[in-house]
Amino acid sequence: MFDFRIRRMGLLGGLAIGLGAGLLPAAAQAERGYGRGWSGEIVLCESHRGREAWCPADTRGGVRLLRQHSNASCIEGRTWGWDRRGIWVAGGCRAEFAAYGGHPGRGHGRGHGRGRGGAIGIHPVFVTCESHRGRTQWCDAPLGRGGVRLVEQYSRAACIEGRTWGWDRRGIWVADGCRGEFAVY
Repeated sequence: MFDFRIRRMGLLGGLAIGLGAGLLPAAAQAERGYGRGWSGEIVLCESHRGREAWCPADTRGGVRLLRQHSNASCIEGRTWGWDRRGIWVAGGCRAEFAAYGGHPGRGHGRGHGRGRGGAIGIHPVFVTCESHRGRTQWCDAPLGRGGVRLVEQYSRAACIEGRTWGWDRRGIWVADGCRGEFAVY
């Protein structure tokens, strides 16, 4: 029914070690791995033929898209999202997500439902920011009120938070051809 992979991350460094294929249903393949100083899980969640897929995960501390595997765009709130039960993908989005289980308040965000809405009572400011010829571009944005979310990706190049786009007190930055519209809360 659903196709997903989970890697549980421990406290020691090392390589991922696969569990035996016969231990889990065909739809799910789990791998154990080790990271440094982080306890959570990496979830591969895939939408096939544009259908919505659901991947169970501990999302109490937030979710972040780590690596997009699909040609179809993975846009939070539109083709992927999460709530307390797990992560959903749709529209052909296939990606690896970091699920920060059990660590609320660590700056990894809150659950996002579908659509463009943000926190209740806060109206976002929309900023378009574009990287041309792979160069990093900084865009002015009224930051400091909440956070930033990619709401529409204009580029074929992947827009992945922390890798090809991000934000800090100076504004929003994009790189490696990422072009999109961002909501600033």
